[in-house]
Amino acid sequence: MNFVKILRSVEEFVFVAATWIVFVPKTFLKILVRPRWAYDYVQEESEKAPEVRYDAYVSPILFWIIVAVVPFVVVIRYYFSFSSSSADSDFVKLGFENTVIIFTVFMVGLPLGIALGRNWFNSAANSRTALEPVFLTQCYCVAPFELTFVAGVLRLMAPDFKQPVPFVGKYWYVVIAIGFIWLWLAETSVIKADTANTSTFKSVTWALLYILPGLVVIALIGLGIIWGLGNLLD
Repeated sequence: MNFVKILRSVEEFVFVAATWIVFVPKTFLKILVRPRWAYDYVQEESEKAPEVRYDAYVSPILFWIIVAVVPFVVVIRYYFSFSSSSADSDFVKLGFENTVIIFTVFMVGLPLGIALGRNWFNSAANSRTALEPVFLTQCYCVAPFELTFVAGVLRLMAPDFKQPVPFVGKYWYVVIAIGFIWLWLAETSVIKADTANTSTFKSVTWALLYILPGLVVIALIGLGIIWGLGNLLD
């Protein structure tokens, strides 16, 4: 009986992993080429029953974790494996799943901050129902930008652990700048999709104002995690 359950679990895992190989790149390219689609898709799926939502593409939060958080964690754990520091070793011993949770809490500050900023500026209701579609849209939009953070991590960590700096790490500022410009344009297109009568100039301005609270939130959360981990690993 237990063996059959194990086989069924393996079967389910293999199927899910196989679909990710197809649907993650499909979703990524769709957002990269047409970021406005994220808004339209979330609105469309929100009208369906929960059990049939996000069947054609990866769901927003899962997509964000796979694209933005997991690469960040993989890179950091890789470089920490070369460290002789006991604190770094203890961090690696936390396990991959726990590390993903830690950085999820950190990196969620950006989509959450932008979503809160949009609702606040638009005087939207301060409720979970009003926040959810905005937050899910932001999970799609910010994932490619947060992926560019990996370039900065490579540049910072590789020399410290006497490892060669990869190409993207050498030009981390270009990679992150391109990512930020893309996010800015993506937010502009989402605003125009949400408010059809808003001019391009206003959309560009509001997009920047929405992004800034997200960056503040992610910075504050990051400082809190660094402080907390420092006390935990001491």
